[in-house]
Amino acid sequence: MHVPEPGDLRGNIGAIRRSRFRRRSQDRGELLGHVALAWNDCHSVVLSIFHTLSGVSWQNASSIFLALKSDHDRRETTLALMDQVLSTDNDRTIREWGTQLLGQLGNLGYEGTVATHTMWVTVMRQRKISPNPDLPKPPKHLKEDFKSQFSKLTTNLRDLFRELLLHHSALRVHLEQRKQPATTEQ
Repeated sequence: MHVPEPGDLRGNIGAIRRSRFRRRSQDRGELLGHVALAWNDCHSVVLSIFHTLSGVSWQNASSIFLALKSDHDRRETTLALMDQVLSTDNDRTIREWGTQLLGQLGNLGYEGTVATHTMWVTVMRQRKISPNPDLPKPPKHLKEDFKSQFSKLTTNLRDLFRELLLHHSALRVHLEQRKQPATTEQ
């Protein structure tokens, strides 16, 4: 039977500690990544809605959309286009639904900004990712239990993503139906 040298045991213990550290920091780091991905998923559908409303090629629509400097500006421009294109009483339901969804996305933006723009550090002693403790105060909207805060935010963004996809599909159908000549019953 092989008896490990004392140095071998310390190496194993160190590996176990590193593994636990990686798992804990990975959980929190992954959570921040999930927020960013869910946020970007939602805005990719906003781009698709913008493209559908604009009537220009995908390349032109994405060039215009991405030239805007912030997600807020992209949502506001899409809302303005929505108001312009969906201006009749017959368009009201689809327009109001889109306006409501983009408003929800904007409301989630405060927490999304906190997740992505907080200066995060890896605190070695505690083996976790946390806001930089050397800064004077944490961001305004950051909750003490930010893990739960960002888990909920990710869930809300994913739910909103599905709603945005549904809206975009309904918008395409609605616009296509507007092109059809009205049929009269005989």
